[in-house]
Amino acid sequence: MSAWAETRSEAETFRFVLRRETRAEHDELDGHPAFAALIGGKLSFDGYRSLMLAFHGFYSDLDKPLEQACDQFGLDRLGFRYEPRTAILASDLAMLGADAPTSSNGRPAGRHLRLDSIEALGGALYVFEGSLLGASVLCASTDALMERTGSRGNAYWKWCREAAPKRWAMTCRLIEGLATTDHAKGPMIGGAKMAFRSFATWLDNWNDALLQGSRNPC
Repeated sequence: MSAWAETRSEAETFRFVLRRETRAEHDELDGHPAFAALIGGKLSFDGYRSLMLAFHGFYSDLDKPLEQACDQFGLDRLGFRYEPRTAILASDLAMLGADAPTSSNGRPAGRHLRLDSIEALGGALYVFEGSLLGASVLCASTDALMERTGSRGNAYWKWCREAAPKRWAMTCRLIEGLATTDHAKGPMIGGAKMAFRSFATWLDNWNDALLQGSRNPC
């Protein structure tokens, strides 16, 4: 019998432990003004494009390291395969009239992220794959923004809405399979906290007026 097929005796599955232990980091990221403006229908076209540039910059730096770490630790043998985000974000930027940057200008997205163990990687994937669930909720708001501005460029959010259920189930199986010992749980929590902080820090420079003066069809 594989490790994934074993029945866990804990009353609380580990993903709920991760959620509890990272509540402060999660709430900080959820409260970012870009997401609040998007949900409230107050995000400008330029603000949205700035947000998409930020997302692209983040994942263009991290997609490859995440893929490499998944290969290094053999996650495919555990039923998990990472799917890069950079290409679909670049296609959205093209629709929004922006060129995808070729570098992060010396500000690597993952400078706070360490993927040096399978447990830390599992904690990070809890965050990055879980973000698809949040993006699914925001998808309706991006639809409304595209309609309001007469634009196109939210394929990423639609992909999240479509892919989230399957990918989250796959991620939960990975997390529960890794959290079989107390020794594994600490690094997983640490990896999740680092992932939240990494993305929150990356978004610190987001500004609704970052692209002030560029095309704005509002």
